[in-house]
Amino acid sequence: GNWWAVFLGCRPYEGDFYNTGRETFMAPVNWKEGWPHILEGNATVSYSYPINAKLKSVKEKFNGNYLRKDEFEDTVLSNRYCFLRTVKEKWYNLIRQKGQLSMQLRPETCSGKSNPSFVGLRQSHLQGHTAAAMQFSAGQENEKAGLLVFQNEKHYYYLCQSQSQGKQVLQLYQGDSLLLTVPLENSKGKKIFLKAMVKGGTYSFWYATRNGKWKLIKDKLDAKYLSTKTAGGFVGVIYALYASSNGTQTTNTVLFDWWEIRNDDTVYKNE
Repeated sequence: GNWWAVFLGCRPYEGDFYNTGRETFMAPVNWKEGWPHILEGNATVSYSYPINAKLKSVKEKFNGNYLRKDEFEDTVLSNRYCFLRTVKEKWYNLIRQKGQLSMQLRPETCSGKSNPSFVGLRQSHLQGHTAAAMQFSAGQENEKAGLLVFQNEKHYYYLCQSQSQGKQVLQLYQGDSLLLTVPLENSKGKKIFLKAMVKGGTYSFWYATRNGKWKLIKDKLDAKYLSTKTAGGFVGVIYALYASSNGTQTTNTVLFDWWEIRNDDTVYKNE
């Protein structure tokens, strides 16, 4: 039969290892004189290989440039999602609001060592975006909900809705440092749209009060801030829906209408 080898690694970027996600590669194996030969000479691992097999249609793609959009119509979360540490209490719900993911704001944060209100999916491409539609009204300045681009407890970008001086605002954080605040006029309890876009070495963040009418909040944020060299470790980056009351008890919740991830790597366009 056919033999395949599995590699686990990361992509190089500007002469150093810029690790946006742990990559799994499969390559064909040829046997010669009882020994496996995977790559001959100085050959590099390709992003794709032809395979002589009949594949059944699959519900979701796992490679190439694909759009994955979840409108939360199921009664359970997809197994593709991950959490930050073990979920010990049910702080999310798909049944209470049909077609929406409801998440409780809790004191736990992504900067701590416990399980926060965090639903994640790995960033697997160097170019693309993640976007979500959200309904939320912050009752206090410590209440925040939105999109997280997460590497570890100290290295992340966070675009969230919150409250400042009694008014709803959007805030962009780099770790625990507030980069900027954008006022949200007449938006209390109304649907807003958030987007984080990656283009190789930079991230940009966007918002809209009408679907598709995106406004730039901040661009050219350095992706090396989330790299292995800067942040340490070897875990890659995770996109996440995230909400927290930052150390204070609350009964507030956030509703997510949909969440999408679109990948747009150049390498797949050239194959």
